[in-house]
Amino acid sequence: MQQKTFALAGTVIAIALLIPAGYALWKINGGTSGKSSAPSEITMLDAKAFGDLSNAAASGVSEGKGGGLGISESSSSMLVADDKMIAPGEPYPYEPTVYIYSFAEDLTPYLVDATGTVYERQAFSGFDGSTLNDIANAFSHLNIGAFLSGELTSFVLSSNGYILSVDTTGNMWSMYKDWTNYTWDESWTPLTAEDLPSDDAIIATAKDFANTWGIDVNGYGEPMIAEAEIALARSGATDIYIPESATVVFPVLVNGELVYPSWTNAPTGLRISINLRDMTVTNAYDALSQTYNASAYDLTQDTTLVGQLIAGGGSGPMAYEGIAINEVTVQLNAPERILMEYSLYEDGQSRTLFIPALRFTMQDPSQIPWTNGTITVPLVKDIAEAQAIVDDDVRVFDSVSSEPMVK
Repeated sequence: MQQKTFALAGTVIAIALLIPAGYALWKINGGTSGKSSAPSEITMLDAKAFGDLSNAAASGVSEGKGGGLGISESSSSMLVADDKMIAPGEPYPYEPTVYIYSFAEDLTPYLVDATGTVYERQAFSGFDGSTLNDIANAFSHLNIGAFLSGELTSFVLSSNGYILSVDTTGNMWSMYKDWTNYTWDESWTPLTAEDLPSDDAIIATAKDFANTWGIDVNGYGEPMIAEAEIALARSGATDIYIPESATVVFPVLVNGELVYPSWTNAPTGLRISINLRDMTVTNAYDALSQTYNASAYDLTQDTTLVGQLIAGGGSGPMAYEGIAINEVTVQLNAPERILMEYSLYEDGQSRTLFIPALRFTMQDPSQIPWTNGTITVPLVKDIAEAQAIVDDDVRVFDSVSSEPMVK
């Protein structure tokens, strides 16, 4: 009798959890079954509806600060010496190299708009607590009734070798392989270019996975492979590490525009990672909500300011005093206008913004092969002006001790 009671309780829990899980996947798929998704829904608000954006930080960049004269990963505070990354406080017998980015053409044609649209991804609506009321008596030693009157903010489910995790507070869902019973190959050797499946095969695997799990990809742009190393390996490059997996990105389109985070050359969107050895999907993730608020903001038309941000790799260049610096100029190609992913932190809450920006690529990416090869400059006036201010983060060095001093 006890076993039957336990089994019944487990069934109730499973049903209660599968209801919101099914609803979450239904919403992920655009609220339809077997039909194409509608374009992303956008609600236009009054101008400057999101408040002062000067505290917004590029996603993945700490405090929105730049790292100084041209380190392309703009959150870095590292210098480069003889192809070696060194911390500013590390004693060095080398002459540090600092990269300065340069766009030789006139910036005026790229700064003609006085205003632009900033988008904010709407928060996921969550689930009403009433969907969980049936499990109130499922745990004999725990009274969870008080919590069941609240909201379901996250849950994890397992099925057919994969785990689904839904986080409504973080506005994110993810699926990943259940590694519990996975058998590892003990005769591992590094992959070679000859081992790589074709791009078409990799993308087809991602599409098959999406179709199997009911993930609707019709509202996205054309899929692409995120890892540049794969194309380089196929081209004959021998001095690179070939990754064990490839990430297929289905780019999200906000009002028809691509969105890019600052930390990668691949756009924001649905990401599906594939093990290149057995061509199985290891994980997939995306935002729960694809609806947005929009508001008009002033854009900078200051070519001097934008030039400073370009030189600093997306933020104002910093001065390094008291040490010898080997400056290397990195020439950039003409930019494209994109939306850049930004985060705005207010009252302990993170909000995701997509702002107008210019995205530059390097004419010779091999100059700095350890970076993503791109420089992204925000155009929203509040953010651009805040990014250029580095007076409180100037690095000054004692040329004898090589220790940083506070200025």
